[in-house]
Amino acid sequence: MTAVILDTLAYSRRQKMNTTPSRAVDAIGRAHALARADARIVSLVPSLTELLFELGVGDRLVGRTGFCIHPKDRIKTVPKVGGTKSVDIEAIRALAPTHLIVNIDENEKPTIDLLAGFVPNVIVTHPLGPLDNPPLYRLIGGIFGRESRAAELSEAFRKAYADAVLACVDLPRVVSDLEVAVDDGIARHLHFANPGGGRLGYAGNRKRRPLPEDRTHAAVPVARGSRAAFLGTLRVP
Repeated sequence: MTAVILDTLAYSRRQKMNTTPSRAVDAIGRAHALARADARIVSLVPSLTELLFELGVGDRLVGRTGFCIHPKDRIKTVPKVGGTKSVDIEAIRALAPTHLIVNIDENEKPTIDLLAGFVPNVIVTHPLGPLDNPPLYRLIGGIFGRESRAAELSEAFRKAYADAVLACVDLPRVVSDLEVAVDDGIARHLHFANPGGGRLGYAGNRKRRPLPEDRTHAAVPVARGSRAAFLGTLRVP
C-alpha cells in the first residue's frame, strides 16, 4: 500500500480559479469576461503558448517570446516580442493585443505593469505544481470559449498523472533538493518528504520560503499497481 497525499491548502487555492462560460478568475483574483472571437493574444509564457494551440485558439495568437517554440509546425509564423524577461514593449504595442498572458515566475512585474497600461486584459498565472495544470486549462479555456476542450485536456492529464504516480510506487523514497518550481507535487502523492520551500513574488524578486508547518494533508490509501482504484480516488482540481 502507498498513500496518496492531497495538499488541501493548495487544493483550496486552485479551486479559487473558478471558470464559467462568462467568467474566469486568474492567479491574482482578477475576473475575466469571455473573449470575443477576434481576440488578439500575446503570450509571454512558453508552456501556455503551446496550450493555446492545444485549446484550438492558436489562430488568435499574434505575439510570443523567442522561447515559445511549440508547436513547431505552427509557431514560426507568430511574431516574436523578445524573451520572457527581455520583452520588447513597443513591438507588443504595435501588435495591438486585446489579451496578454503572463506568469508570476516567468515575467517581471515592472514589465507587466507597463504592458497593462495599454493591453486591456492581462491574464496572470502562477502554477506551483503538477495539479495546477487542470485549473490552468479551465482558466484559459474559459476565457477563450474552449471549455469543452479544456475538460478533455483535464481528463487526459488526470489519467497521465495517475500513471506517473503509480510508476513511481516502487522507487526508493528519497527526494533531494527538488527544483522549487516543481513544488513537490508528485512527491506529495507518494508520501515523500517535502523538499523544502517554494517561491513568492514576480520573477526577479523571488524569495525562498519554508513550507508552513500548519499545512494539512488527507491521505487516501491506494493498492499498489491498481490504476483503476487510483483513478477512482485521485482528486484533480
